[in-house]
Amino acid sequence: MTIVAMSNEWRAHQIEDFKRQFSAYGDSALHLAYHAAVPVVLNSELLHLIRINFFLDPPESLPYDIEFDFLLSSICYQIDEENFEIEPKARCYLLEKLFDKYGSKRISEIASLLWEYVAYCSPWESRLTLKRAQQITALSILSPSKAIEWLNEAEKDRSVQHGVDRSWYVVMRQGLQESAKLVAKARSKSSPRHQSSNVRKDFFISHTTPDGAWAEWIAWILEANGYTVHLQAWDFVPGKSFVREMNQGVTECDHTIAILSDNYLKANFTQAEWAAAFRQDPQSQVSRLIPIRVGECKPTGLLSQIIYIDIVGRTEVEAERVILEGIAAALKQDGRPSKRPAFPNRDLAQVADDVPTSKKRFPGRVQTQNPFLPLTGAVDEAEQFFNGDRTLDRIFKVLNSDSNVALIGDRSLGKSSLLREVARQAQGRLTPPREPIFINLVMLFSEDEFYEELCAKVGIAEDTRGNKLNRALRNKHLLLILDEVERMVQDGFSRRVRDQLRGLSEGKDAPLRLVLAARRPLDQLFPDGYDDGMVSPLHGICVEETIQPWSAESVRQFITTRLSTTAVRFSENEIADLIATSGGSPKVLMQLCNQLFRSKAF
Repeated sequence: MTIVAMSNEWRAHQIEDFKRQFSAYGDSALHLAYHAAVPVVLNSELLHLIRINFFLDPPESLPYDIEFDFLLSSICYQIDEENFEIEPKARCYLLEKLFDKYGSKRISEIASLLWEYVAYCSPWESRLTLKRAQQITALSILSPSKAIEWLNEAEKDRSVQHGVDRSWYVVMRQGLQESAKLVAKARSKSSPRHQSSNVRKDFFISHTTPDGAWAEWIAWILEANGYTVHLQAWDFVPGKSFVREMNQGVTECDHTIAILSDNYLKANFTQAEWAAAFRQDPQSQVSRLIPIRVGECKPTGLLSQIIYIDIVGRTEVEAERVILEGIAAALKQDGRPSKRPAFPNRDLAQVADDVPTSKKRFPGRVQTQNPFLPLTGAVDEAEQFFNGDRTLDRIFKVLNSDSNVALIGDRSLGKSSLLREVARQAQGRLTPPREPIFINLVMLFSEDEFYEELCAKVGIAEDTRGNKLNRALRNKHLLLILDEVERMVQDGFSRRVRDQLRGLSEGKDAPLRLVLAARRPLDQLFPDGYDDGMVSPLHGICVEETIQPWSAESVRQFITTRLSTTAVRFSENEIADLIATSGGSPKVLMQLCNQLFRSKAF
């Protein structure tokens, strides 16, 4: 068997394992994998955004708890504590399936989500190559020509490529070539422009040569959203008649989009193009002519009478939204929004009036930092910790009575955040003081790795265990905090680890005091025993603290507290919906609030 054949067989095996693991969800889980293959690297926050944007409502509705299992599935590999990668061969396969099933519009939507996530959430600011790779990936789908242009300029600009090895650019160019092939394949299948040359198209795009990049970017956005376009760069191919193609664009398209700039207004041939559309609809009853202003200019004469879509000075995300909203309003001859506008904030409006700018921001929408963070994982900053003070009081009361503690509760209820807060407060609240040692077992796959991590954290010789470990810790006073204790039931861990932890944590002057976190009670999690009548080593030495979902009142207080430093407010109906949808899960609540806040603030 050749290496290629072996690789393909292995990839197929991965996919089949994944389908078996998520068979309860039908094909929806695999379709989520199609979408998740677009980013170069995944983290739990990005996967969550993909799920709630594309798999929240029927017919493909997936629950939030699939996210954790997805990242630990057969097709994902953990790069570090936060980031995961889909194996390259599997990723290529999934991308092809994504293009085949959903077409170019969906792919552009995912790319836009990725671009906005990198821009607004900035999860990889300290990892320049990873951030750039994600941006290039999104841009290669949204605007391939701009992706190539950006990559070329970045390589020349030493300030941009600081810390970026030249080989990275080679790899990214290869990725762009692969993306270009997939994009071309999807467009050839899904775009009506390739189905029949006799079918009328929605838009003819009239532009000058200097504004060709604008025309191509706008055309791409329109086609990605289901419209059809006639564009010189795409349709005027060698062997065709230029005059015939131009005439076809003017006469066989329902609307003409004029790319307005000084270049356009000064050119001679563009007047004939927009005038042809104007003559067919002189009173603008069906919006035959739709100008889009891309550069500072002032139309005169008849052209000045046509209301244009203005994207001058806007960001790419804003410009795309304005274009699509403007086009939709022009086609239905009605500019009413599809949903209730945000309530205009009086103070912000007054401030905006005083700002020396040529444009005002949208009413009630402000650029401000999202207070609903972090979206995934535990809360690492003390000022962000919420609704756990009473639980902490009980935990430290038990610890000061010379006992150990186990936090028991379902996923996403804040156990990890509580553990980190215990670590932060330990030295000030324990009598006598103990040094906190925090270990997340989700990153450890065997007892060998556990002992290596423990020794490194304590500062003793590597791979010290058994009686040597007992002697090494004899004069120490440590608070050992273990997250994801479920890991100890896997094959790489034996009962001896728990036996030693019990021995080191029993008694008033024991070297260790334990704080554990698990999803099930310890006697259910570790039901083993040596002889009849004996129980699991950890059973009976920990006082179990059951972690409950937040109450409705706690959810309200959390939302009010987080929003207090911003100008954004949630309505009563929105808060009620957040209470019901989150089920009192802090993690789910944080993610839902983050999404709602972003819809109001950006």
